[in-house]
Amino acid sequence: MKFRNLIWGLICLLFLNCCTGYQPIYKNNLKQIYTLRDFVILTDQMPVSKKIKKELITLLPNKRNSSYILKIEGTTQSLGIVSDANRRISRYKIETTAKIKIYQRKKNVDKLIYSFNDKQIAPYSLISNNVRSTLAGRKKAENITIQLISTSIYKRVLIFMTKGK
Repeated sequence: MKFRNLIWGLICLLFLNCCTGYQPIYKNNLKQIYTLRDFVILTDQMPVSKKIKKELITLLPNKRNSSYILKIEGTTQSLGIVSDANRRISRYKIETTAKIKIYQRKKNVDKLIYSFNDKQIAPYSLISNNVRSTLAGRKKAENITIQLISTSIYKRVLIFMTKGK
């Protein structure tokens, strides 16, 4: 029993020792974090892109000037994932994908400095003879994916800005 406790103690000590180089994002890089106020968000006018933009506006601080452009290209699709014994689809998943590009504003041309893709999936059910419930479930699943993508975009932009361009 003592040997087991000793092993667990050593494993915990080793694990905590691996965290010695940890630096919080917010502590040493305040200047880069304040650059989040310099972002302008553009979309490709798709409804899902506009929803992601709306969610991101709530996460980012108020604009000061436009030194960076955050361009969002979003798509969404529904896919059947579960079928019942009659081979009818009874469960779906909604897949929301966003292509993100960050441009730095220059005098004559905007320079692409970072780009990435993000994809989130949420399931919803097909309720027989109840279209309204099915549509409500789809809308809820879509809103969940949009919130997840927006949070992911915010975190990735924050990490990118703190690591330096």
